[in-house]
Amino acid sequence: ALYKVSILEGELHDDAAQSGGDRAAVLYSALCREPGLSGELGISRLGILLLALILSALVFAGSQIFPFFYYYHELQGMMEAQAKKASVFSDQEMREVLMESIRKLEIPVESPDDLKINRVNDKIIIELEYDEVFFIDLGEDRVYDLHVFHFNPRVEAPL
Repeated sequence: ALYKVSILEGELHDDAAQSGGDRAAVLYSALCREPGLSGELGISRLGILLLALILSALVFAGSQIFPFFYYYHELQGMMEAQAKKASVFSDQEMREVLMESIRKLEIPVESPDDLKINRVNDKIIIELEYDEVFFIDLGEDRVYDLHVFHFNPRVEAPL
């Protein structure tokens, strides 16, 4: 059996006696000789390196940003718990408990007065505004702020 495969410029002939008559091998061989086709399928080493670099950057960013949102929700829960006890505790006692929690969570608050506690019309409102900065520190005073996240946990509950 004689098979003839023509790919653009070159022609390949397969003789049953010469290569065993395998049509797939002849076609594969012809494709590998095609300019621009290396015969290897899949991702290159450069592609793998870029993929690894992108995945590493995403894991790094996620590990730095996730705590911001986790601490925000923790603080929100603590504020809700204090608001439920507002009829029993004074504003100063609630402020002390919440500021201790804020210190433990390492939330950047400059002053205890930033934590606002107001009793208005038979309800209590507890709120705090703060910013978390996502940055990269490359050492030697090379710190780059990439994004500032603004948080405003606020709780309103009846007295």
